[in-house]
Amino acid sequence: MNVPRKTLGALVGVVCCGAIAGTAYSAAHVRAAPKPIVLGLNNMFTGQGAPFGAQYYAGAKVAVQEINDAGGINGRKVKLVVADSKTDPVQGTQAALKLVNSNKVDALLCNCFTTIMFPIAHALRSAHTVVFSSASSAPALASQANNIVSTIPTDDQVAPVLARWAYSLKYRDVGVVAPNDQIGQAEAGQFVKTFTKLGGKILTTVQTNDNLPDYTTEMQRVATSGAKALYFGSVAADGQLQFRELNQLGWKGVVFVLYPTGNGLNADPDANGRVFGIEPGFGIDKSKATAALKAKFKRATKKPAQYYNGVGYDAVQMAARAVAAAGNPHSVKAVQRVVLKQANSFHQATGRFTFDDHYIRINPTVVFYAARDGQFVQVDEKGNAVS
Repeated sequence: MNVPRKTLGALVGVVCCGAIAGTAYSAAHVRAAPKPIVLGLNNMFTGQGAPFGAQYYAGAKVAVQEINDAGGINGRKVKLVVADSKTDPVQGTQAALKLVNSNKVDALLCNCFTTIMFPIAHALRSAHTVVFSSASSAPALASQANNIVSTIPTDDQVAPVLARWAYSLKYRDVGVVAPNDQIGQAEAGQFVKTFTKLGGKILTTVQTNDNLPDYTTEMQRVATSGAKALYFGSVAADGQLQFRELNQLGWKGVVFVLYPTGNGLNADPDANGRVFGIEPGFGIDKSKATAALKAKFKRATKKPAQYYNGVGYDAVQMAARAVAAAGNPHSVKAVQRVVLKQANSFHQATGRFTFDDHYIRINPTVVFYAARDGQFVQVDEKGNAVS
């Protein structure tokens, strides 16, 4: 077909204009794509806190995948930028500063023990970034900086429950073994305060240093003290070694611990029926949503779902939603204000959130555990397994 030259020119013009318009539309569409929510994760991937770090990271990744598979929050996907604190204050502080100052994250998640979290809080005190703390349980956390949200309760909320449980099980004379650091002594102090107020006695107090190859001398003091029960604050490899050495010395008592599902004591064959612990509630309701969440954690880790899976999951969900709702993620007050609502806008793994005026979690539901056949199983306050 012969097309007149004028008509052909007009058609070419229309096509070119359409192509240009289409290109402009596509470019505008790309430019309008929502920015991702960038969360920095300063996690204990290595070092003493690695067992907790592995659980936390698995839960955090489940939360990221859930949010992104659902199309994001208000269309914004979540991006997780990770760093290893190595369970070390210096390394942890350097990692936090890099995430905030170089990576420019919208919020910082710190799964860091108190000995790491306090230096980080001081270093970031003037930063315009909210720090979601998930492993520092010292009551003094609130006084370290004004840009903190704690997703776990502090020791003054949890340790007294452990002391009351030990006393209710008829233990009156106990020993105390605790790391010689800020968090170890703070946790032990809360236990001792409540236990002695109830009428109990402390027969011996043993402070231990981290990462020693042998604790026989320290454990000998426990074995000869007459204590039939211990408050046992040591965790991970140190705690496992100390418990093993206690048994080698012939001690046959029981130990009471905080956060048992992350300390690994259940793997010791002598732990059966002798290790008791509490931690804030995890997956205790019988809903289908909770069962599905626990199944996701199990698929991710190839292990039964644990408390710190839930802590990591909740921290990501809460932080991402708070950043999205705040408008300006670098307005600390704006993010903290919306946390109060956003913390309960999803199905929480660790139960409903309540915060005090300093954005520290309070009034947690507490779950009781005992070591049975290589696992920590949920028990009632009398020590009987819960079906």
